[in-house]
Order: sequence, then C-alpha cells, then structure tokens
Amino acid sequence: MHKIIDAYANMTDDLNAHVHPDFPYPSAEYFRSIVRSGPKCYGMEAVKADVPLSDGALLLQKLESSQEPLWVLCWGGTNVLAQVLSHIQTLPAAADARLRAKLRVYAISDQDDTGAWLRARFPDLFYICSVHGWNQYGRATWAGIAGDRYYRFDQGGPDFTTVSREWLRQNVQVGPLGAAYPDYMFIPEGDSPTFLYLIQNGLGVRERPEYGS
Repeated sequence: MHKIIDAYANMTDDLNAHVHPDFPYPSAEYFRSIVRSGPKCYGMEAVKADVPLSDGALLLQKLESSQEPLWVLCWGGTNVLAQVLSHIQTLPAAADARLRAKLRVYAISDQDDTGAWLRARFPDLFYICSVHGWNQYGRATWAGIAGDRYYRFDQGGPDFTTVSREWLRQNVQVGPLGAAYPDYMFIPEGDSPTFLYLIQNGLGVRERPEYGS
C-alpha cells in the first residue's frame, strides 16, 4: 500500500489539475495516515479474548466519530470487522446498538471464516455479501479474469486475452502511477462492485440493495 501511495504522491498535482477545485484528490500524507494492518492471525482467531485489538481498529475510531452511515468494503476477509464488533459488544447495550446501526458492510465473498459468523451473530447488521461456493472464484460473473484458467474451470469459454499479465503491462502498468500496480499472484481482482455500488448514477438506492442497481 505504501509503495502505491508513494507513486500517487508524484501524481497528485497532475490529478488535481483536472478536477473541480472544491473536490481535490486527497494528499498522499492523508492516505499514509489511515493505512493500517489488521490482525496477524487468520479469521476467528482474531476474536479470541486474549488477542488485542489490531491497528485496524482505526475502524472503530471512524465508526465512533462518523455522523453518517459508515461503509466498510471487505475484499480479503472480515476479521478486522469481527474484532471491532466483538469489542463493541463489551460496551453498554445502547452504545453497542448505536454503533452497529451506523455500519454498512459490502463484502466480496467469505474470504475467511468470520463472514458467516458475523451474519449469524449480528442479524441486524447491514451486510451485503457476494457469496458463492468456498474458493469457487472461477464461477464468478467476471468471466476470463476470475480464475477460470487458474481453477481449470469452463475451459474453452472465456477469452483470456481480455485481461492477462501482458495486457496489464501494456494498458495498466504504464507511467509513474501505473507502474506501481502490482502483478497478480493467482488471479486478477474482481472487487470493484463494492466501490461502484457507492457511485450514485440514479439507478439504485444505497440503503435498499434489494431494489437492484
């Protein structure tokens, strides 16, 4: 993350030359100030009583200070969220309910074992989850980039030339900022829906995901 932010720092002025002055891109220093690491253990291990809150508990500070619903986008597991909600449970019931009511969670799959626990333990939690079979990313809708080749799924179907390492080098890993875009280790990412959901285009209501968007 810091490598990418360092590259962003060299581009911030150029980016801000093309936006409305009332809505500039934040500084690299701002992003550095909010980058945190979560628990160093996997999944439910993070909610054990003897495991202290990780630096990722910055989420709790943001939740306490937020005057509006706080959207939490989860791409690689939810143990930071699970740890924070476990801590909130130790507060008086009114404070626990008030903080939890401000959360809006959108998770891409269950990438550790805390996701199912969160939804069962906190049925009142606003939680959008794109769930398919465990580790079955090749069955996702973003065919050709979701691991169809890696998982040997649907051979002969997707066009793998659409997004490949070569394609990324030619079209994404270009220029000072693009050069910081990392090579993928297993499969390209498909987490964009969590962010795109928050971009209002008149075709959906964030608070009512059942409407579609």
